[in-house]
Amino acid sequence: MTREEAARELTIEYQRQREADERALEMRRQEAEARDPRIGELSDGGASLLRQAARILLTRPDEAVEAMKTARLRAEKMQAELKARLAAAGLPENYLEMQYRCPICRDTGFIADPIQRHCECFIKRLNQKMYEGAGLTGRAEQSFEAFDEQFVPDTPVEGTGKTQREIACLARDRCLRYAARYPDTPRPGLMLMGNSGLGKSFLLNCVARRLIERGFSPVKLTAYRLFEAMRGAGFGDEQKAREFDRLMGAEILLIDDLGTEPMVRNITVEYLFSLINERTGGGMHTVIATNLSFEDLKNRYTERISSRLLDKNGFEVVGLAGEDLRLIGRRRS
Repeated sequence: MTREEAARELTIEYQRQREADERALEMRRQEAEARDPRIGELSDGGASLLRQAARILLTRPDEAVEAMKTARLRAEKMQAELKARLAAAGLPENYLEMQYRCPICRDTGFIADPIQRHCECFIKRLNQKMYEGAGLTGRAEQSFEAFDEQFVPDTPVEGTGKTQREIACLARDRCLRYAARYPDTPRPGLMLMGNSGLGKSFLLNCVARRLIERGFSPVKLTAYRLFEAMRGAGFGDEQKAREFDRLMGAEILLIDDLGTEPMVRNITVEYLFSLINERTGGGMHTVIATNLSFEDLKNRYTERISSRLLDKNGFEVVGLAGEDLRLIGRRRS
């Protein structure tokens, strides 16, 4: 789902919420009148007085000042009586006022100060929709802000000249730079490589979350879900074929755990090549996390695919190394 599509859905939700607000107010009004019929008369009367004064302002401007003053005084008295009767009926003073979920935009999703723009509540819920679409719900802790370098061992990793913490922080910084500069990145692709348990999926989710926060529409999925779309397209499933086409044209695509998908003849390699070739050829942005090594990529997907994934002009490779962080977490707990 694109951000525009999500915004349209949310706009409809806000319209329904306003309708629900109005129905709830009418139900409260009926309840209040059932307890005291005078309450209904008073709630209508104040607004009626102001409408009469407004008509006088248009038709008899010379009488408008006095009419408005008189109407305001009468309305204030009626409001005072209304509050007293509501209290006597065991109801709060604001019982006959609209109860909005967001008092700032009054459940419209927009505010004007001085130009019309989306309310913060709308943006927050829009981002939540995008998080859901990217599979980030329940992963609020997976963000760049939540990255805790102290959790990563500060021990040397053989053959790198760096500690595992230094490698992890460097990977974080490169991912953060990619997410911050998108779409003006030096290379359209980003490849996170390393053994299992080093934080590749975490960083992939961090990138997706930051892109959503910046107002973009990343499409994130696992390699297995990608395979399901490829297999469906290969076997003539129209819905899966449309999904695969959407992945081909996504403004930015994030694939997690490449290499864990099944290898099916005439499907996996052929459709993955089509996807990668189309996206790299079109300069589209793709982020991939994989446990596979350079040699594994060549052996599993053939030279046609690996050459595109490892092309330095198309993909920036970010490597992670060291001890499995999940095992460290278990030992600490």
